[in-house]
Amino acid sequence: MVIPDELPRSPTGRIPQWVIDEAAARRGQTGVGPDESSVAVVARRAGRGRRWWLGVLVAVAVVAVGVAVNWSTAPWVHPGGSVDVGDLAQEAAMSSTGQQLFYANDPQVLGDDEFTAHCPEASGGCYDAAARSIVVYRYPDQRMHGLVVTVAAHEMLHAAYETLSPAERSEVDQLLWQVVEALDPDDPLLEQVAWSVGDREQVRGTEHFAYVGTQVADLDPLLEEVYGRFFDDRQVVVRAYTTTMRALEGR
Repeated sequence: MVIPDELPRSPTGRIPQWVIDEAAARRGQTGVGPDESSVAVVARRAGRGRRWWLGVLVAVAVVAVGVAVNWSTAPWVHPGGSVDVGDLAQEAAMSSTGQQLFYANDPQVLGDDEFTAHCPEASGGCYDAAARSIVVYRYPDQRMHGLVVTVAAHEMLHAAYETLSPAERSEVDQLLWQVVEALDPDDPLLEQVAWSVGDREQVRGTEHFAYVGTQVADLDPLLEEVYGRFFDDRQVVVRAYTTTMRALEGR
């Protein structure tokens, strides 16, 4: 469980008001303080997790920039209600092969308590190869639907990575290392990978494959050929991520 000291904070060290407000709203309360457990329940999606990182980026971006976003015109805003996994596959432009991998792992989009029964605290999604399971967190804020699309594609790519032959995986790993090493040192992807890998160096290859495939637009043609097996248009999911983050940052 995320403790108060691990809640997402602005550069000044404050807990973002949206974390407190959403926690209060979900309990029908006002004036909920940062020590309330309800804040931790909401903020575990935005804290440091083994797998996902998006919430903390959103929290920092919104508070640090301090701008008003016109969400009525922001891309990837979900109309509300439940999220259909079939819609996610389409929104991420998964190819028939990508969709087969996605569906073969019994994908589910779950909220709060249901989600935490399957995935680690503070994550936004998880893939379990042994259980043949993909679980995606349904953010209560509909403005973050583009991140739900990104997570679904990210987890599918973990399953896709396992379909590569050892020789091909080795070649892909080398190409991905080149991509990662060429990134700006301040690129958030580097910290995202570090959080997901932790002390499990053996998963670095699959994490590179999933993060780069859903966030980096321009790649080596050989990498694009591999990703092209799993997406009809990989740029669609990259845009789902980048446009959502830019809207959150007010850019």
